[in-house]
Amino acid sequence: MHLSEMEVLISAITATAEVMGTELKPASLMLMADDLSEYPLDDVLSALKRCRREHPGRLTLATIIQRIESADGMPGAEEAWAIVSQPEGETFIMTEQMADAMGIARPLLEDDRIAARMAFKDAYTRIVQDARDKGLKPKWFVSLGHDKQGRAGPIADAIRNGKLGIDHAISLMGPDEKAEVLQLTGNHNHPFLLQYKQAQLEEQKPLDSQTGMKRIAEIKNMLAARRSA
Repeated sequence: MHLSEMEVLISAITATAEVMGTELKPASLMLMADDLSEYPLDDVLSALKRCRREHPGRLTLATIIQRIESADGMPGAEEAWAIVSQPEGETFIMTEQMADAMGIARPLLEDDRIAARMAFKDAYTRIVQDARDKGLKPKWFVSLGHDKQGRAGPIADAIRNGKLGIDHAISLMGPDEKAEVLQLTGNHNHPFLLQYKQAQLEEQKPLDSQTGMKRIAEIKNMLAARRSA
């Protein structure tokens, strides 16, 4: 941080500590500011704001850093375990760090689930800290479960939350699942969904139905407009 940023940081720490009823000696304040200077100023200021609003106890360095790091999108160890320990039939979204930690814990799952959980949490905490030290952000990907009917919901949620790109996500699925995800995420004019609906209409009987043919014409016009745009 530049000198001017350090001044802003020290002022913000002092004011937050006062609001939270925490008395910081000058030496403690400077040590805390020095440790926090490793993070972007905006991230620290946001974490201090969260401390003022959320934390009922004293202001500590650990309290601030916890909120800085939780803002990077990396789930905590307990949340990560809850995600990856779901039954194999379930579809869920996980990060590379979860997958690496689960690779360490998986051999223990069958015989000792508690030991597997502890091994996962230890490995995950270490792997996440290493990623944070390198400034890496979480990358999410899909773990497809055996239950095809249960895939669309979790994937649609991940798309809405910005964890997955829509085109990549639907590329992993069959036609019916793709159409369901596009509808759940409000992408009603996506080229695939328009083509899917057109194919469904063309399969309906009778094909010469005035209403059906009119709808087919509308969809074809929409597709043509998108191609020419």
